[in-house]
Amino acid sequence: MPIDEANRRMRQRGHLESEHESTLLRRYNSAQRLYFDHARPWERASIVVDNTDPAAPTIIDPTNAHAAH
Repeated sequence: MPIDEANRRMRQRGHLESEHESTLLRRYNSAQRLYFDHARPWERASIVVDNTDPAAPTIIDPTNAHAAH
């Protein structure tokens, strides 16, 4: 899912303290980007499930994963 959607869900679930939200999101987003840049999991995946809309998960080609772009 796009990083903006992940951030929105973290806010919605209350996993972010408002006074530290920007710092926590910056750290999370940087860590995710570092992981994606080094591990490139979509290159080894047989399938990728796009959960952007949790009510309608979609199987997509791994090269079309949000992290791949």
